[in-house]
Amino acid sequence: MLLLRLRSKYTVLILTLYTLSLGLLHGQQFNHFLEDPLIKHNNISSEELMAELSSQLEESIRDNDSIAIVQLQILLSNISRANLKYGKAFDYAGEALFLAEETNNDLLIAKANEEYGILCYLFKQDKQTGDLFKKAHQAYLNCYLNNEITIDILHRSYYNLLLYYQNIRDKDNTQAYIDTCSAIADTADIAPIYSTFLKEKKSSIYNWEKNFAASGKLLSKAIDELEQLKKDSHAAYKNNDFLTVLYAGMAIYHSNVKDFNNAQTYFKKALAQKDVFGEYTFYKEYIYRRYAWSLYKNGDYKESYLNSERSRKILDNYLNPRSKSTQGFISLKNRYTEELRLKNNELHVQQLELAMSKQRMLVLQIIFIVFIALIIVAYLVILSKKRYHRYQKEKQLNEKKHKQSQDELEHKNKELTTSILQLVEKEEIIKRLSNELKENVNTPQTKVLLKSIEKQSGNLWDAFNSRFVEQNESFYEKLKLKAPNLSPNDLKLCALLKLNFSGKEMAYLLGISHGSVNVACHRLRKKLDIDKEVRLSSYINSL
Repeated sequence: MLLLRLRSKYTVLILTLYTLSLGLLHGQQFNHFLEDPLIKHNNISSEELMAELSSQLEESIRDNDSIAIVQLQILLSNISRANLKYGKAFDYAGEALFLAEETNNDLLIAKANEEYGILCYLFKQDKQTGDLFKKAHQAYLNCYLNNEITIDILHRSYYNLLLYYQNIRDKDNTQAYIDTCSAIADTADIAPIYSTFLKEKKSSIYNWEKNFAASGKLLSKAIDELEQLKKDSHAAYKNNDFLTVLYAGMAIYHSNVKDFNNAQTYFKKALAQKDVFGEYTFYKEYIYRRYAWSLYKNGDYKESYLNSERSRKILDNYLNPRSKSTQGFISLKNRYTEELRLKNNELHVQQLELAMSKQRMLVLQIIFIVFIALIIVAYLVILSKKRYHRYQKEKQLNEKKHKQSQDELEHKNKELTTSILQLVEKEEIIKRLSNELKENVNTPQTKVLLKSIEKQSGNLWDAFNSRFVEQNESFYEKLKLKAPNLSPNDLKLCALLKLNFSGKEMAYLLGISHGSVNVACHRLRKKLDIDKEVRLSSYINSL
């Protein structure tokens, strides 16, 4: 029993592996399932193959096997386009593309985008082709980095991009991808035939640059390489159809250099080539059109007209919107665009809902943070108030204690002042008696009595000072910090000023005249550097 008639899920996997491993890019050099030698040598018709794969697709849909469904749809699209059934090809490729995105399988995403990109390429949908090939390449690159595919498959993806940039005449990117493909071929086991393909790509650049001689030389060399392949070899089977492109390129070269006879020879050769994979339908329309122009230039108007008609029939058959064979493609394109729009809208709605959900979460987080912050602030305010009240109480208590202390000190100082004043009065009485005794009684007993009186008077200051220091601690130290050059007499004067003694009382206690007290106060003001507006006694009492 033939391999392709096996009704097993493994059939899909085997077919897919053959597609990946044996596929080469053609003319447009794209990947084809029909180039599998097993299919060719077993003479299996495309109708039988389509029926077998369609049956397996229905079974996979029943089993809800997404991976198998995508693989089968890609294969069915591949076979449909090879048989020029582009409506079905777009249908299968479009469904595969949507399902592949949902599987999150990079290899399926790569192949689905590649297959749909090939269809868009054939129908000259340049923007979509570029987007799909780029997306396919990124997925292939991910697979390669994860060791899921070999370098030759990644090379094929680079080659797809090269075909796209050649098609839109982007010279810089065409050259860049020629270099990339060439570099990979030099370091990896890439089929030598690719060097022939790259010569045709390079010749396009020369042609754009109007360097027709260099373009013709490369094309001639590429034709020689391909014609040397043995006609019965598998390599020839897969690649001889590329001669269509090479012969057409050589025909255009001869047209550019006004050699219309040779141009017609190569146009005929190009049109005579068999299109094994159904890729050259639209390219042959271009060849017919260019051939008709060459015939017209050469004066063969009848043949020119016939080839123009052949070109028009291809366009009418596949690109005319009124053609029945085109209706499926056009409706599919519209449906695909609509589904893509709906899917993008759904994605946008999901993203919007996600953004709103994130926004709600953010608002809740902010509310929670603000709530916690308010609790912390309230706690700190309450704590601060408690500390403030405690501080106020302590302050009031300290002020009360300080006031009590000041009152006590003031009271003691008043007592000291009163006591000293009483002593001063006694001293004055004693002094008057002493003077009377000196003047009126001059006996030995009197002299002894006077000496005793003088000795008692001398201890008056010491008695005062000891009590003052006891009641006014650190008073002298504060004065010395303000003015370190104060003398002992200055300190005595400051003590008396603090207790608000009069000038006369200070003179008596210090044993100097009243005028000398004024002079001493003036010198003290200078040493303490006190302004004239400030009373000396007030300044002393503030310490």
